[in-house]
Amino acid sequence: MNNNRQNTDLYSILRRYAHEKQTLLIGINSFITYLEKNARRMPEWRRWTAEKGRGVLEELMVLAGTDKCRFRKTHAGTPQVFLSDFYAEPVRQAHAAAAKDAMLPFPEETSFSLSIPEEYRRVLTVDADLAAYLDESQSSKTPLATHAASKALVLKLVFPGDLGNTYVLPDMIPGELLDAALDKVSAFLRDRYNSTYFLNKLSLVHKGKGPLLRQYMERLLADPLATRNSIQEAGELSYLFWYHLCNAIYRDLRQKNNRFPEEDAVLQGVSLITAFSNYYQQKMNNGAETEAALKALEGCLERTPFIFSMNDITGFTGFDGRPLLGQYSASELEDYIQTQTKENGDGKLPELLVIHVPPDEETRFIRKSRLLPLCVRFLVEARRTVRNSVLERWTALCREFKSEPAMETDGEFEKLLRQAIRNTDPVLASLPDNPVFRLAYREAEQDQPAPETRHLFYPNGTLLPLEKALWITRKDVLADIKRALPFWYTQPLIVSLVRLFKNTGKTGRQGTPARKETLSRQSGHLEREGQHLKGDHRYALRTQKDSGGDAEPALSSRMRRTG
Repeated sequence: MNNNRQNTDLYSILRRYAHEKQTLLIGINSFITYLEKNARRMPEWRRWTAEKGRGVLEELMVLAGTDKCRFRKTHAGTPQVFLSDFYAEPVRQAHAAAAKDAMLPFPEETSFSLSIPEEYRRVLTVDADLAAYLDESQSSKTPLATHAASKALVLKLVFPGDLGNTYVLPDMIPGELLDAALDKVSAFLRDRYNSTYFLNKLSLVHKGKGPLLRQYMERLLADPLATRNSIQEAGELSYLFWYHLCNAIYRDLRQKNNRFPEEDAVLQGVSLITAFSNYYQQKMNNGAETEAALKALEGCLERTPFIFSMNDITGFTGFDGRPLLGQYSASELEDYIQTQTKENGDGKLPELLVIHVPPDEETRFIRKSRLLPLCVRFLVEARRTVRNSVLERWTALCREFKSEPAMETDGEFEKLLRQAIRNTDPVLASLPDNPVFRLAYREAEQDQPAPETRHLFYPNGTLLPLEKALWITRKDVLADIKRALPFWYTQPLIVSLVRLFKNTGKTGRQGTPARKETLSRQSGHLEREGQHLKGDHRYALRTQKDSGGDAEPALSSRMRRTG
């Protein structure tokens, strides 16, 4: 039954053909020819050879979709296919055989009898490149399958000095490779002389920790694989134990001129354990630094101006002035922001809110606890600026004997206030109108039945009209202007007459220079007469008060003369 499956399964036939030819790269045309020759005694193969091998190409496409094989072209343009796991079996078999005797070195490259193209293998030095490879393979943001060097099917490990090299598979790192290294070192230390000798050396370095070191050594000898977790967890005792033990073994054995293969095996194991131990210790230190930097990031988000763009966040610095980006990676920052802006599922807003600010909808971030206080403070501080802006605008219009709709109706006045507050700070002015703000307001109202911001917002969190929120009324502003300007600027009769003269001058019906001069004189005369009227009015009132009589005849006489 199994043979029948191999005869009808194209993937099995492809694997058998590759092993017969001892080649990773299989020419598609050659493989179709191979199927055609054997189709005479294997009639079931004819379904692949029909229509010039169309069936073969279709099934190879299916296999490529499951990553069992890959396509490529030679320099001459000939199509080829290769099996992704072609080298996996011989490499695993070689390491399985070597693992039966832990005192043997790792299988040498030449012992595999494999010819691997350079583009499908990657060379890693144990003391320099192995840590970088571990970062790649364990990074959530850069999966090995998408990395630039991920097409490497086999890894060539190069040990330091004259300790040789070996082939391993990507999935053997770190687990199987670290276990094999621990097996070699523990086999060396099972010799009572070796274990006692190196334990005494460690005790001299770590005085007072002799019992702990002895306990760790006994655990290593009893079950070496159980110590793998302690290396990966990077505990203080574990790191110190392996750091000094590996250094001591490496110095002692490297001094020998003629080493036995068993000693080379120990040196290989020591080199790997040192590399893994240093990597996990550095990773733990980096993790502590990253955690402290993320705490500092939280503190920065609680500082003014409280609302930040992504450029602001990437530019944060710590208390020592060092940029926080670098103490944590860009991917770690991205993970932090995604976590903080993700809802917890309890119906409440996340702790870090995302705000899209018009007009370009730029993304900003603000802590939820800071949103309402920031909006309230902005409205309070903006009141004086907005009021002064409207006051200056209307004063200038009145001096020109002009007006605008905002002076006449509350609806137009509200529009003017909105424009003025946007000119103050477009980003903060957009916050109360953001839907996120209303959600945050309702949430705050549930936690605090009478929030301090209630006088600025409706119960649903919508901002009150700015006239009420800013305590700026149209009538109050106009009243202030009337008190500040001479009275003729605000007298309807005088304003109407001045506008009439100005409009007449603009029509151009009598637009000669003499006519314009005459109108100008008349306008100036009207202003001067207004001043006289004002003075006479005050004089008449004063005379009436002093004499107890009626000052109206004198005032009327003056008005008749001016008429």
